[in-house]
Amino acid sequence: MYPDDSVQSILDHWWVEDTSSEYCRGRLIKAFLPHTDQIPKQLIATGRSEPTEHGHANFSIEPLRIKQPQKKPMIPVAALPVFGNEINAIYRSKKRPAIIQQLPA
Repeated sequence: MYPDDSVQSILDHWWVEDTSSEYCRGRLIKAFLPHTDQIPKQLIATGRSEPTEHGHANFSIEPLRIKQPQKKPMIPVAALPVFGNEINAIYRSKKRPAIIQQLPA
């Protein structure tokens, strides 16, 4: 059923089904993972629709260029802060299977 040079052909029980809901190393999960072949983009706040409204803002989407100096937001938006040398990057992602390698400390 499996090729001779695969792990599945060497081991008797290579997959153990776990019905618990605990996260642990080696567990198979579904996660939103970015497409690897896309051009990165950044989200830049250009203003607010109303001066006192911090939950809604107008944005522009531009290509992310590492060598180009990053633009500071024209107006701060409390719902989407930008700190220090950070930017707001956006990308397309898709729900795919993933394996947990290490749990956060």
